[in-house]
Amino acid sequence: MYKERRGSEDPEEVLRRPVNFGDLRQTYVDPLDEADAPKAAPKKGGKSSPVPDEDAEPPNPGVEALDGRIEEGGRSIIGGTDEWLLPVHLQPALYWLRLEDVTELEGSIWPRLEPLELPFRVE
Repeated sequence: MYKERRGSEDPEEVLRRPVNFGDLRQTYVDPLDEADAPKAAPKKGGKSSPVPDEDAEPPNPGVEALDGRIEEGGRSIIGGTDEWLLPVHLQPALYWLRLEDVTELEGSIWPRLEPLELPFRVE
């Protein structure tokens, strides 16, 4: 899964930034988006933010790609388990899901299928 954005130096350049499945982090700012991210103003006289527990294990950052298998009959369902969760920190935008055929085809009469890219919107 990925998000596309224009390059900062060359507006014609299109960069693909991966989005991890199963990413349990509550917040994340892509290094390319740091310049665009709004800066949080310091609070005056308010409660201080909680100090993170240094001994606590950091949340799972997830994985960039997952393997699946098309079962007999030619059907497969994507999702349905925690490993397929979308991160809560996704910003509203258009994202892409890329499906790739990675079947080993040695001696097969069937050609490998071309990658399929499906757009979806996060709101």
